[in-house]
Amino acid sequence: METETRSQPRPVYDFGEFRLDASRRLLFAKGANDALPVTPKTIDALLLFIENNGELLTKDQLIQGLWPGRVVEENNLTQLISVLRHVLGEVPGENRYFATVPGIGYRFIAEVSRHADAAESPPGSQEIAPAANARPRRMAIFVLTGALGAVLLTYGWYAHWRPVDETPASPPPAAALPSRTVAVLPFENLSADDSNDYMAFGVAESVLHRLANVPNLTVIARTSSFVFHDRAINAKDIGRSLNARYLLEGSLQHSDERLRVTAQLIDATTGGHLWSLRFDRTLGDIFSVEDEIAQGVAQALQVSLEESEHPYARFGIDAYLSYLQGQALIATRTNDDAERAIKHFMRAIEIAPDFAAGHAALAAARWQVLLNAQTAGMGELHRARTDREGQLLVTGAREVQPVLERALELDDSLAEAYILRADLRDAMDDPVGAEADYRKGLSLRPSYSTGH
Repeated sequence: METETRSQPRPVYDFGEFRLDASRRLLFAKGANDALPVTPKTIDALLLFIENNGELLTKDQLIQGLWPGRVVEENNLTQLISVLRHVLGEVPGENRYFATVPGIGYRFIAEVSRHADAAESPPGSQEIAPAANARPRRMAIFVLTGALGAVLLTYGWYAHWRPVDETPASPPPAAALPSRTVAVLPFENLSADDSNDYMAFGVAESVLHRLANVPNLTVIARTSSFVFHDRAINAKDIGRSLNARYLLEGSLQHSDERLRVTAQLIDATTGGHLWSLRFDRTLGDIFSVEDEIAQGVAQALQVSLEESEHPYARFGIDAYLSYLQGQALIATRTNDDAERAIKHFMRAIEIAPDFAAGHAALAAARWQVLLNAQTAGMGELHRARTDREGQLLVTGAREVQPVLERALELDDSLAEAYILRADLRDAMDDPVGAEADYRKGLSLRPSYSTGH
């Protein structure tokens, strides 16, 4: 995005519950005086959508517009769209601002009103006054100029003779980042094969989930921290953006059966490294690698990691890798990827029939497909859902529910399963049961952002 100058003012846009000041690059909730804490890339994306309001923007167009001249994976765009939805308060299955055209791109569908930039002169301000008014105007300017000269002369005398304080003013102290807060950033895939992205994604997400269960430790949600994938931003800025004192970053390389993983814990206050770990293992050791990284973070922050063993280790490496592939796909929220994710989750539970998280993930993927089918091309669905559409959603929820119940039979401590069951119950017009499940899920995993 080119830098705007005051000679080229940009307007203020109102849409939905928000106002975007394009000149100052600030996003406000309507009626609020303080701007929302969003990243520059979020502003770039909003401007691109708003300035092409109602038009279908393909994924290629969006990538070229937001990352010009760079080779960027589609997953970066998907994550950015997810952040935009989160910032604007959209929930899964709702299309107040964005309509997804599966496999093609996105359309901004909110009604937008454009206002003149505050710096622009109002119409008529440059008109020449009639000749009859010229003399009074010149007299007024003369009087004002003389008064201003007197003020400046007085100030100059005072500035020259007053005592000078040689001590420079200290800048205001930066707000301290909260202690025992950590953000797990997406690990970088350094493998020759791009298809190993899911594995790098999976290692980071697994460590994040393990840390999220640690009492007295605040872990930033993946939807926030994973936005910083493939972005050249220093640790201090990321820490301030996420309000996290510590950052965990890393990389992964996989070739044949060999696995190399590095991880670094960074203090976002100073930008310095607290520790770094490097693992050269076989692929089958991925569980122990994730365990040791999570344990290292817990020890550095002086908190206790209650689980001594990886929760999915007993299901085997093949089931786990299929599960990770499915999770990486479902995160994109597209219909095609959700369909592909279903196959990976089915493979995982075929290998390990008692893999409860695999059953829950399969249910989530099937529900995502149903929601995508309901919302595709229907930007006003949230406002006017027909009885038939509502009945289709109820039927779909009933089809998904047995898979979810199987997950809870195998493991009744799965927070994500309760949250998904709450969504299903809500779709089936059971708000009391839905609320009970939401509360149960959050009691099991208080930091689960989807539940909140």
